Amino acid sequence: MDAFIKGIVVFNRRGEKQFVPLDRGLNIISGNSKTGKSALMDIIDWCLCAEICTIPKGVIYDFTDMYILYMHIKGKEILFCRDTPKLNKKQIIIQQLENEIRIEDLTKDMIDAGRLSIEKALEKINSIIFPSSNDLFDTIVSNSIRLSINDTLGFLFQQQDIISSKKVLFGKKVIKNAFPIYAGWYPLKYYNLLKEKEQIDKDLRALEKEKTNVLEFNRTLEQMLRNSLESFFDLLSKPLSKDLSFSSILKLAQSSLDYKEEEYDLSIQSHIIELESQRDELISQYEKLEKQEKELKGYSSTGVEYATMVSKYSSRANELEKLLEGKNIYNCPLCQQQTKELTPNALKIKEGTRLLINELSRIPDNMSSIKKLQTTLGGQKVDVGTSIKQINNLLRTKKELLKKIINGKNLNELRFRQKMKVISCLEFYSEKKKVYDEDLLAKKQARADFLSEVLSSYDPENKYLKEQMIIENRCNLIMDKLDYEHKPSNVSFNLNPTSQCMVFKQKIQGFGTITLSEMGSASNALACHLGITLSLLSYFTSKKDSIVPSFLFLDQPSQVYFQNGKDDTDLLEVINIYRQLLFEIKRIKEESGIEPQIIITDHIIDFGDEVQNEFARYFRTDWREGRKFINIAN
Repeated sequence: MDAFIKGIVVFNRRGEKQFVPLDRGLNIISGNSKTGKSALMDIIDWCLCAEICTIPKGVIYDFTDMYILYMHIKGKEILFCRDTPKLNKKQIIIQQLENEIRIEDLTKDMIDAGRLSIEKALEKINSIIFPSSNDLFDTIVSNSIRLSINDTLGFLFQQQDIISSKKVLFGKKVIKNAFPIYAGWYPLKYYNLLKEKEQIDKDLRALEKEKTNVLEFNRTLEQMLRNSLESFFDLLSKPLSKDLSFSSILKLAQSSLDYKEEEYDLSIQSHIIELESQRDELISQYEKLEKQEKELKGYSSTGVEYATMVSKYSSRANELEKLLEGKNIYNCPLCQQQTKELTPNALKIKEGTRLLINELSRIPDNMSSIKKLQTTLGGQKVDVGTSIKQINNLLRTKKELLKKIINGKNLNELRFRQKMKVISCLEFYSEKKKVYDEDLLAKKQARADFLSEVLSSYDPENKYLKEQMIIENRCNLIMDKLDYEHKPSNVSFNLNPTSQCMVFKQKIQGFGTITLSEMGSASNALACHLGITLSLLSYFTSKKDSIVPSFLFLDQPSQVYFQNGKDDTDLLEVINIYRQLLFEIKRIKEESGIEPQIIITDHIIDFGDEVQNEFARYFRTDWREGRKFINIAN
């Protein structure tokens, strides 16, 4: 894109101005350290809508109220005017001049007062720098995603710590998949299309992940409900099929709400207690009968023994009486001696004995009544035992029935508790289940498919390969003329963002491919940086619809050679660099019709008497002997 910087201006609050005039072609800003050279790059960045101001805190920052960048863009004279961040960070003035003016004649009064938000300012700049877009893209692509001129500065800025770095190639971020827009292959809407597709793909991944999480979460809830319902139906002795759909599970779970707890009559417990009391009374009665029966049995046995003994004694006594009766002799009942006469007491005893023997002799006659009583007691005992057995049988039946009732009641309670668990799981599922927006996913997917279809009508892959060769070939030609030890150079610089995009590599015979970090000396790294940035300057300038301005800012390229003093060899290498810059400017102008701009901030002022005149007309400043960018006290 035909765009270069015509000057950089700063105003303080009193309207006092400091400026640096610039032009097409080579511009050398020379001066000692701490004179403000490198800050010019930060001023350009700030004026081109940078989000963060990197202008160093110090003399320039303290002096300035407004920074101004004067540019020529596609035949238009544009002023980018931005307040110091101390006053205003969010707005900028984009002023298009009716006529070209000299930077020396610009005054603060000539600046418009109307400020734009950064977003509106970018829209205004883009309306100038971007070619008119295809109406098709206007209708299918969101305008919320934008590239701006500030996004191109990665190709244009080579800061002091970058220009000879072996770690990075560009100081500012380069949006890799925007190269087709930088180069002007496709309109801005194509990049917006890419970014929207990228965002939608990201959204789809997030939605798919969300869907997976929702399904997994709901599946857990469903399993909880299914498990609780299966346990409930197991208690009902109605096992559920494992193949039931969840919709069927839901219906069954809802139907479980109608299950009612059964009621059980537990009055049988009081009947059992009553029977047990009756049984205990009968057992007590039975035990008494047993005791009486045992006593009668003892009485009967003792009576028989006494009766037998008395009978024997009576028989012997009678025989003895008969024997002594004829001899008029008596047997004394006291001493059992025979005597002819018994005393009155002996006679009483003898009469008592007779009466006792008579009474005892009648025992056998009374045994029948005892046996009858025993028979009666035995009958009563049998009756009581029978009653006990009957009650025990009845109790056993009642207790078995009671056990069934209690078990049924327990089962009923288990069923009821499980029913409540089913209800809880059902309520928890209804309350906590997550709803996934299938319609949103479908819409996103449809949009992604549509964008993919639109993008498929372009073929950037082949374009990358073809244009990459153009840039690489130009880079090799430039580097072969610089102080680069790996000659002939055979660099690669991949443009395709699907691989190692914009990585600088060199193929060396015997070593294979090495990266920038393996290039060796700082002079080799400098040659790489100059080779790629000059080849990109040539490439973008040659492209009619490129949005990359046709200027390049190099900050102190000679530092590689003058860090430790200089000798003739070092000076010759620096001179060679400047000559190659002039050669490239001339060649690009001849091939594209546009003279690009190269701005160099450097310490060098003296190229030597023999060649000084060759470069003298390109010097824009000589900030030495107290001279610097800001010469007015604040």
